Amino acid sequence: MNRWKGLAILFSLLSLGAIQETFRIFTSSDPDIANNRTSLMPMGVAITGFFIILAIRFWNKSSKQQKLIINETIDHFYFNVLLFIRLFSKTKSR
Repeated sequence: MNRWKGLAILFSLLSLGAIQETFRIFTSSDPDIANNRTSLMPMGVAITGFFIILAIRFWNKSSKQQKLIINETIDHFYFNVLLFIRLFSKTKSR
């Protein structure tokens, strides 16, 4: 597992926890939350949005890196096949 995927998993889990806490801030009637709701709501939304953006960014980076690895493997395979065909055709024509 590459480092981008590990960070993507971490921030995805943090995003889920932040969504849960933000929902609790929006819906709770506890006196300590209700009194500070106007200051807690923007912070909860901002932190949740930040975690979601980072999770998406790291997922995209991990998938791009995986695609590069797959593309390199395919390129090497095609190169080897073409090299084999070229070598085989030279020996057969002699």
